[in-house]
Formats: sequence, C-alpha cells, structure tokens
Amino acid sequence: YGMIFDHFAIDYEYENGAHLMSMCRQIPECENRVAETIVGSSGKCETDSGARRYVLTGENRYRFREEEVNPYVQEHTDLIGSIRSGSPYNELQQVAESTFTAILGRMSAYTGKALSWDQGLASDESLVPETLNFDESLAVAPVPRPGNVT
Repeated sequence: YGMIFDHFAIDYEYENGAHLMSMCRQIPECENRVAETIVGSSGKCETDSGARRYVLTGENRYRFREEEVNPYVQEHTDLIGSIRSGSPYNELQQVAESTFTAILGRMSAYTGKALSWDQGLASDESLVPETLNFDESLAVAPVPRPGNVT
C-alpha cells in the first residue's frame, strides 16, 4: 500500500493511428519491468529495457548495422563532444515531449480517463506543495482512485 500505483498499462494513440502500449510494474522485491510495444500500419516494435530486448516485426523492418553502443554512455559522449566542439547539442524538445508523454499517461491512469495532449497541457494539476519549507511536514496525498476525480 502506498501513494503511487504499483503498475501501469497505458495505450498511447497518436494522430496518425499508431499505438504505443507502455507497461511497467514497480513493486518492491518483485521482478519489475518497463516495456513498450509500438504498433504501426506495417509492423511493430517490442522493447524491454530490463532484458535489453528489442524485437521488430513486419515489412521492411529496420536493422541496425553498426556496432551496438550503450545508450547511456553515448548520450555522455555526444554531450562532451558538443562542448569540446562548441556546437550546441539540444535535445530539449525531445526530452520535454517524452517527459510529458509519461506525465500524461500517469494522469490518465490516475483519473481513469482518456486524455488528449491538449487536455494534459491545459490541466492545472500540481504535485508540488503550495509551500516548500524545511520546518513543515508534507501532507500525505490520498491514493488515486480512477473514476473518482475531484
């Protein structure tokens, strides 16, 4: 029992009809998993970050033909390279949209409602206390109950 859901299953639907199914579980002392399935008109991609599994099926599926690199190392390599060369390396839009996609999924799961990008942007929900002070204790938020939105 806690203040967050122990698992999520979210179906993201994009304007072009593509779907991304994202599932995760975050239960202590369990095998936790974060996985996505992206379905397009001609195939799909299944990922599982814990197992480092990426499976593509369908017509003309992409094949990575270069040496595989750890993405966490590569992002630092790219950042350091941009600093040394004086060339800006800006992934702000990609990071903001990726983060907001996850926030929108959480909002949908906690409310039990399908939400659009614009509805999420228009939300006035705040998860930050009105005041931040080391001398006060934080109130414990109620556990979200889908369908019971206040």
